[in-house]
Amino acid sequence: MRYLDSGSRDPQSALGAWVAEILRDPSKVAELRWQSGFFGSTGLGLFVPALRALAAGDRPVNVLVGSNDGQTTAFDLAILLEVLGAPRSNLNIGVVKFRNAYFHPKTFHIKRDDGSATAYSGSANLTQSGVSSLHVEAGIVLDTRNGDDPAVLDEMADAIDGWFAAQPAGLYPIATTSDLDALVQARILATRRRPRPRRRAALHSPTGAEVPEPVLSPLVLAPGFTVATGSPHTPRPLPPMPFGRRRSSAPVDAVYSKKITPSDAQRKGQGNQRGSITLTMGRKGTTQKYFRFDLFAGEQWQTGTTRTGEIVEVASIVAFVSYLGEDRGRLNMQISYAANRDEEQDNYTSLLHLGKLSDDFKREDPTGRTLTIQRRTDGTYELTVT
Repeated sequence: MRYLDSGSRDPQSALGAWVAEILRDPSKVAELRWQSGFFGSTGLGLFVPALRALAAGDRPVNVLVGSNDGQTTAFDLAILLEVLGAPRSNLNIGVVKFRNAYFHPKTFHIKRDDGSATAYSGSANLTQSGVSSLHVEAGIVLDTRNGDDPAVLDEMADAIDGWFAAQPAGLYPIATTSDLDALVQARILATRRRPRPRRRAALHSPTGAEVPEPVLSPLVLAPGFTVATGSPHTPRPLPPMPFGRRRSSAPVDAVYSKKITPSDAQRKGQGNQRGSITLTMGRKGTTQKYFRFDLFAGEQWQTGTTRTGEIVEVASIVAFVSYLGEDRGRLNMQISYAANRDEEQDNYTSLLHLGKLSDDFKREDPTGRTLTIQRRTDGTYELTVT
């Protein structure tokens, strides 16, 4: 038995470190089961090679995920269905939802081809934050190879299998995207995640002085992966929006603005133009974390690597855009975050990629103008250049 606690901030204490170790050779994995209160496809990267190998051999996989507070989306589960090769005979996937309670267990159980078994049970969900231990998580690892009781590990597997055998109220089996559509219509699943409350950037000491609130970084980063269509898992496609094509009237809960520099305007005197705007803050120490872990924290961040091998995370947002007084409608905009971007010098770590706005920037120089991003409480954004 082994205890993992990422409060130590030791990368080996992260759920992802254990997953990477156990699933290093996918051919040795005979069966896999998990139950997770919250689920996001961005946490799957370390699991994907083993899940694809299990699908190719039609080996047993049983999966339960909660749909608590509308945080589980049809988009994330469509990715899961594809990776698991659904539908197939030895695969069971279930969504669990209750009106007045959470489905909240976090258990991962792996049976190897030699008959041994190992499992994790603790606080970490199968989400990017849970697998990477951005959050402080704790759990216990059992392994029959290390002398742990096989009967206990069997109980952990049986607890997951029992849901599919009993088919209790609150369980919604899924096997196809049509099943997902039905659950969206029934409001069991969401089309996109609900926005989280804005996090404060600073606290106040007993003397009234402003003190920067501590922030944490992920301990483990999962690799990106590609879905069967050949489209990269990063970025996600433009998602359906609950308010259609009209601007939202929900209250604004976060505002960011900056003066556009010549570099932002794609008018550097030398070198290649970046095609993006650096997102920076005026206060020292806030630039690196604010955009990834506050302003855009509720978005679906996908992990990949740059051409130079650095880890980068990318999210797509839908924003209503206005450029120098002209309405550009609803656009899909990408935000990227890479901690290696001179973080120790308090320089930028996040970029807003121009995409379709590039033509506007070429046509009329926005140098010296103001970029403003507003986030509303319904999760929508407005982006203006004035």
